[in-house]
Amino acid sequence: MEPDQTLALRPRVARNLFLLGWLTLLILLWSFYFYASFKAEATFERNLIHAAETEAIVLEDHIDRSLAGVFSKLVSVQKLSELLPGSPAQIDPTEITKLIDDDRTVRSLSLVDDSSIVLSSSNPQNMGLKLSETLFGMSVSEAAATEMSLPQLGEVQPYRDLSDLVGQQISKTQKLMLASLAFKKNNVSLMWVATINLSLFENLWQRISHNDDTEIVLFDDRGKVLLSYHPQEIDHRQLSAELLKRIESRQIGHFYFGKNNQFLVVYRTSSQQPKIFVTISNRDIQSAPLIEEKNEMRQLALGLMLVFSIMFWLVYGWYRRYEKAVTYSSNLLRGITAHVMMTRTDLDGLIVEANSPFLNMTGYSFKEVIGQNHRMFNSGMQSAEFYQLLWETIARGDIWQGTFRNTTKGGHLVWVNATIIPYRDQWGKVLHYTALFSDITQAIEISERFERERKQRESLERMNNALRTDLNLDHLTHVANRRALDQFLEQLQRQEEVVEAPISVLMMDLDHFKIVNDTWGHEIGDEVLKNLTRRWSAQLRSSDMLARLGGEEFTAVLVRTQAKNATVVAEKIRVATEREPVVVVREGKVLTVPITVSIGIATIKQWKGVDLKQLYRAADEALYEAKHSGRNCIRQRIL
Repeated sequence: MEPDQTLALRPRVARNLFLLGWLTLLILLWSFYFYASFKAEATFERNLIHAAETEAIVLEDHIDRSLAGVFSKLVSVQKLSELLPGSPAQIDPTEITKLIDDDRTVRSLSLVDDSSIVLSSSNPQNMGLKLSETLFGMSVSEAAATEMSLPQLGEVQPYRDLSDLVGQQISKTQKLMLASLAFKKNNVSLMWVATINLSLFENLWQRISHNDDTEIVLFDDRGKVLLSYHPQEIDHRQLSAELLKRIESRQIGHFYFGKNNQFLVVYRTSSQQPKIFVTISNRDIQSAPLIEEKNEMRQLALGLMLVFSIMFWLVYGWYRRYEKAVTYSSNLLRGITAHVMMTRTDLDGLIVEANSPFLNMTGYSFKEVIGQNHRMFNSGMQSAEFYQLLWETIARGDIWQGTFRNTTKGGHLVWVNATIIPYRDQWGKVLHYTALFSDITQAIEISERFERERKQRESLERMNNALRTDLNLDHLTHVANRRALDQFLEQLQRQEEVVEAPISVLMMDLDHFKIVNDTWGHEIGDEVLKNLTRRWSAQLRSSDMLARLGGEEFTAVLVRTQAKNATVVAEKIRVATEREPVVVVREGKVLTVPITVSIGIATIKQWKGVDLKQLYRAADEALYEAKHSGRNCIRQRIL
């Protein structure tokens, strides 16, 4: 393992894989739904067409056989009329009756001459009736003149037989349709007319077709509607035109018709009979079960999508927590390995891993330390008992913490704070040791330097205390006088560590102090000076010196003080002066004296080799600038 190795994780790739997996699952789910919907719709279409064609075959076959029997009887009586000598009117009606006795389709057979008068009939009530010449669409003579080879079908009428038709006796339950066959005999135009019982067809349709959404229609060969059962909202004229076009090329088939192709039309016809049989299924209504099935499949798909999405987001949430933990661990490990020195040793104390900060501190390369014992860094400053206690602690599986003073490759001594962690397996057995080190060399050096400075401050305080005698004190303010200041500076110059450090001098002068003396008197002025020196002393360290140079002029020597720190101290003195006026009580009267101070600062980065007169001259110049800048302010010079 390289020393810079950390946990590897690619969140963007993993998240994209999660998203791709989820999308793939949804695509498969909805693809299956659309496939199942397509199959269901195809099955519905196939079953719908099959059911319609099956029904059409059964019903059309019945009509076909029935009309074939009718047409056969018309042809038979026509042939019989031609074979008999004399007038066809001489045919005995009983013979005609015998011909249709066993036929429930034909109610009557009647012979009509070119004057539309019934000459003979199987129904005695039809004999001698005068029929309408337009009943057959053309006169008997015109029909016979066309020499039509096939019988023709007429319109559907709400009557039982020809006698009711002539008498206009409408039946509520019975319908008839005329089938006719015209011919000539001895140049006389004649026509045999068969009355077809349509109730027979409707009764059968009612028994077979229970679906009110399917219409049964019988067209003649010219596309005219002869009979309709369960009528739908469809334009029969447009349908008739479409049918006539289609039967020219194909006599049996199906197609969709109407708005949005909502009707399935199955048709059957033949060249043998002048009729077109049609069933019309309302696809929209009959597809209700299909729609319900597709809705159920859609709800199932939505439900599965919801379940899959919840499962996905649960797994994804777990992954995000895992990713967050790994990222945190990775960042933590990176931070630790970048900041903290680390090594890993086996149970014999041989180094098997070491990170870059550790190698940088010791000066060794990775190859130089691998397989070596930590004794190679031993400075000899720790005793044998120290190391024995260390090994006893970690061998028990406990964490050890302590401080070493090691040597680097270059022979330099370094202080390190160490934490040695025994790593255990799941059964508690120690596998290896990981040591975390932090370099505390600088901290210890700083601590030692602070200790030396503390001792210097104590020495300065003792020196200040020694100088605080009657000869060295200002008798009014009880701060150092000029004589004490000179002795203090002379002793400081003999201390090498002091003269090599920065030093700052503050020159302070009270603003308009003459006005105070002239207004309230010198006694009040003296009280102001004593009050202010107490305030200023509170802002200085015990190692610094505050001295009165004369009148209202003071100085402060700040040992080991840089320019910015000197400015902070000067500002404290200025604020302490300005913040509240001096209160003096005289003869029962309370006098309030406002006062401010102007301060000049001079700082040198190293006192050694610099004349103090030059330092004080710079401070005086800064004070002069402060006085001429409006007073109650601070100005500074840095040498």
